[in-house]
Amino acid sequence: MKKTIAVLICVIMVFLPLCSCGSSGSSNVNTVVDIINKYKSSLKNPDSLIIRGDIFYVSYRRETVSEIKSGDFFVVFTASGTNSYGALVTEMPVYKGNKYLADFTENFDESVDLSIRAQLAHLHITLNRWNTEGKSMATADSPWQTVEMISGKTVAAKVHCDWKES
Repeated sequence: MKKTIAVLICVIMVFLPLCSCGSSGSSNVNTVVDIINKYKSSLKNPDSLIIRGDIFYVSYRRETVSEIKSGDFFVVFTASGTNSYGALVTEMPVYKGNKYLADFTENFDESVDLSIRAQLAHLHITLNRWNTEGKSMATADSPWQTVEMISGKTVAAKVHCDWKES
């Protein structure tokens, strides 16, 4: 009896953390799916949506600049779709939470709100650092909690659109 209880406790201790890790990741995937569905519905021709490559999910654990608070998250992806003339247009939408912020590929001059420029500049630095350092960059003193690369192919299947490698 004691051996059975010990084995059961060991099994629970091993699988409980694994389950909680999996649900956090799937929660981020579901969030990304919701955002891309919102983006898709904003297109002139929603059926033309093509997700290119993978999707970045960046969350922050503490304030970085006055515009980025603890708990804020960004979703960045590359997408193509046809415009009203039928031409294929590619952009890199950035969402802060569930709100569209900007196209990451644009050149931002003084006509763009300073708050948006500050957020995009900080996000750009975060992604560049992540690209260089990978998971090792998320130290206790770093402002970001997560930089997660979510499979664009998986999200495209859930959103019912095409996917292409970038």
